[in-house]
Amino acid sequence: MGTLLVLVIAVGVGVLVYRLTAGPDAVESQGPGPGIDDTGAWSAGDPSPPPPPDRPVEPPEGYIPVAPGRASWHSRLGGAMGLVIAVAVGAIALALSVWALVEFVSRMFADTGGAVPVA
Repeated sequence: MGTLLVLVIAVGVGVLVYRLTAGPDAVESQGPGPGIDDTGAWSAGDPSPPPPPDRPVEPPEGYIPVAPGRASWHSRLGGAMGLVIAVAVGAIALALSVWALVEFVSRMFADTGGAVPVA
């Protein structure tokens, strides 16, 4: 029952964060980003774009390319399964750590002999 409660709370927090970040409609509702049509700021008023570099620009190490367009159902399903697994592992870790803490505290206070002797 406790694990189910942790899972429900985790899902609720996930939904709340998703809603607060405007969900999938965030990109369409905000319009173009800063710098799409902001040529005057980087070119001192000259509307022509900068010349291309002499050699091809290589992406930095660890760069993950972002594909344009919508994701396929396969990649979405993989991402959802990864999220479910991450939430489940996190819930199990949280439940075990809380159980261990309560067990430690209960054993610590069980040996104190809190009973008052009657004379």
